[in-house]
This record gives sequence, C-alpha cells and structure tokens, in this order.
Amino acid sequence: MPSKTLTISNGKWERVKTAFNTRFTIPKDSEGKDMYTENEWIFVYIKKYVARIVKSYENEMQGKNNALPLDEDIITIS
Repeated sequence: MPSKTLTISNGKWERVKTAFNTRFTIPKDSEGKDMYTENEWIFVYIKKYVARIVKSYENEMQGKNNALPLDEDIITIS
C-alpha cells in the first residue's frame, strides 16, 4: 500500500492556516463553540475532502444505492 506523510513546513504553516480557516469555516457544536482548533481543522477538512471525492466517484460508478458509505477515515494524516 502506498504511504506518504503530509508535511507543511513551519515557514509555510501560517499561510496555509490563514487560507484554510478563511475559506472553510470551522464547524461549531450545539453551544456555538468551534469543534476543532484552527490547526486541527485543516487536517480534518483534507480528510473529509478526500472522502467526499471517493464517495462521489463511487456513487457515479455504482449508483447511490450500491456505493459504499462515506468513509471519513479513508486516509490517515500523521
């Protein structure tokens, strides 16, 4: 199985964090508090994005009723 580690250098982290947290709002819980920190949200969003791409593809190829359920743990970021 191919394996890669996603790395963002310290020098570029602020740019990435600012862009992600401006573009993609951190979801809030029922009390209105952020569900993730700014740092966590970037990696959670990337995982969710990949899962949605795979799910969309499988829906198109197999039909919505035959495709596997959304798998938000389809990738691991460490």
